[in-house]
Amino acid sequence: MNKANNIPEINGYLKTMEKNTNRLVDLTDQLLDFRKTETKGFQLSFTNTNITELLEDIYSNFKTVAEQKNLRFTIDAPSHHLYAFADAEAINKILGNLFNNAIKYAETKVHTKLITCSDEKAEFSIEVENDGYIIPEEMREKIFHPFFRMKETKHKMGNGLGLALSRSLAE
Repeated sequence: MNKANNIPEINGYLKTMEKNTNRLVDLTDQLLDFRKTETKGFQLSFTNTNITELLEDIYSNFKTVAEQKNLRFTIDAPSHHLYAFADAEAINKILGNLFNNAIKYAETKVHTKLITCSDEKAEFSIEVENDGYIIPEEMREKIFHPFFRMKETKHKMGNGLGLALSRSLAE
């Protein structure tokens, strides 16, 4: 890519190849991670983690994608930093999947909120919501099954693993 930087015709193809290669690596990693969680082979490593900072870092990774889709992408976090014993890699994977889905299916906006339930016990929840298609009540459990895709959203890119992996990691 560095050698082709001055050749726009080639550079565009190489960027597409890089993007598709990264997507394949991400999908392979998701599949392997999901398999590990299902076989209890995925070991979580809990450390004292700055949840506020982690959330803001993950959010910033998706900001450009949201802007490219002309979405209002906002975050609401307390002014003080929340620390909790958590696995930062697992939270990164969970939020990455939630942000990806929220952006993919949003109409005009995606909002994320960090809610501190108890400072004493470092309990928290993170809500990610958008203004896109509302999942019918009877489908709300099914969307967490591996490879499940709703017929209303089949035209969107995806493989049906992200939410299953996210749920498995959260549990």
